[in-house]
Amino acid sequence: MARFIGGDWSEELRIFQLAEEPETTGRIGSERRMTNEEHSPIVEDGHPALEMIAAEVPHGADVTDIIRTMRYAQSSHPRSCVGLAANQIGETVRIILIVTDTFDGAIINPVYVRHGKTLKHSREGCISFPGFDQKMIRHEIVEIQGYNEDWQPVRYKLKRFLAFVAQHEMDHLDGFTLKNPRPGTFVSETRAA
Repeated sequence: MARFIGGDWSEELRIFQLAEEPETTGRIGSERRMTNEEHSPIVEDGHPALEMIAAEVPHGADVTDIIRTMRYAQSSHPRSCVGLAANQIGETVRIILIVTDTFDGAIINPVYVRHGKTLKHSREGCISFPGFDQKMIRHEIVEIQGYNEDWQPVRYKLKRFLAFVAQHEMDHLDGFTLKNPRPGTFVSETRAA
């Protein structure tokens, strides 16, 4: 167990062993690499990847370039960004990235294990929908499992802000966005940011 400390969002990161799956090989995603001189690879409103259901990544596949591009996009974008789904860079595979003061990691093939019963409102913006935000209804606690960048099984219990970020990014993997939200997750009030 590793402990991450950060303001009101202190979280304990719990890592559990999961059953191993057969390993496959091969690189997933585009072959090009980002350089600091390139423009942001973030796709925006209207791009078809934002409405697609992302495919599961074959176990053991090389996703280094995708995660590197996601980290570049997250860290270099002029708008603040704490989470990203692979389809937000045009790659329709099941990878999310969360980078906050208390958590920094990519999760490959994330799935919900369980969620708490308490629901909270969360005002959310999205790097793929500049100038737009939406009041969402999110579970206060979620538990997700998947694999880290080294294909080690991971399981995280996330609370409050981290739980909201994870749910937002996992919605992207299922083709849901702030403008086309998962049923039951939004409040009808919307506004331009």
